[in-house]
Amino acid sequence: MENVTTTGLADAPGTYDYRLYDRIWQRVSPDLDPYPEVRAAQSAAQSAAGTAPQRPDTVYGPSSGVGRPSSGLAVEQNPPASPPPSNSEANLPGADPDPCCMGSLADDTINVLAGFINDELADSRCCMTLSRQVRNQSAARLFHRFAAEKRWAAQTLRAAYYLITGTCYAPVVTLERRQWKCLTEILRFCYHQEACSSLNYARAAEQAPDLCLEKILRRLSTEADRRAGDVLELLGKVMN
Repeated sequence: MENVTTTGLADAPGTYDYRLYDRIWQRVSPDLDPYPEVRAAQSAAQSAAGTAPQRPDTVYGPSSGVGRPSSGLAVEQNPPASPPPSNSEANLPGADPDPCCMGSLADDTINVLAGFINDELADSRCCMTLSRQVRNQSAARLFHRFAAEKRWAAQTLRAAYYLITGTCYAPVVTLERRQWKCLTEILRFCYHQEACSSLNYARAAEQAPDLCLEKILRRLSTEADRRAGDVLELLGKVMN
């Protein structure tokens, strides 16, 4: 057995290296297991150390720089989540092929709208002609206002037609030449014309499956009823 001398005890390590003694005992007696209690303690310590979580020494990433040691905390580098698309074309109300308002539900009223547009434009031209021919100033102003209101009604209906179909309607206007003997006959004709228009708009509104279109038709019905009342008032003044 080799002699081991210890000099300079102050420089000796705190624990012995038993691997040196293992090599010596292997040469003396390979089957001998010296220091079993020390081996058991070392095995237990190594097992405990092996179960402890390993802390990474360095983390390489965009924030730490290449080769620069970080604080020792493992940081998972996830790509930033892209924000959800906002105000994209697919989310716009007009991109819906079957919108809830002025959509396919109103397809059945297309022919009705076309008839109303033609009638309003024809009446507008007739009222404009009457405003230039009658001599009564009150009647001339009334017919001039009626012409503008009916032109506005036709434009509103054409806009509704476009919202429903996506196509512009080309009106077909036919003017009927009528002959009246006096202003009272003209006012009588205009009264029935406006009263019937109000009734037709009201009926169409009741049957309209689309809520937005129903509101438009009811508003036009109210406007026509008001004009009928204006004609009735003027007729009463003219007859005196």
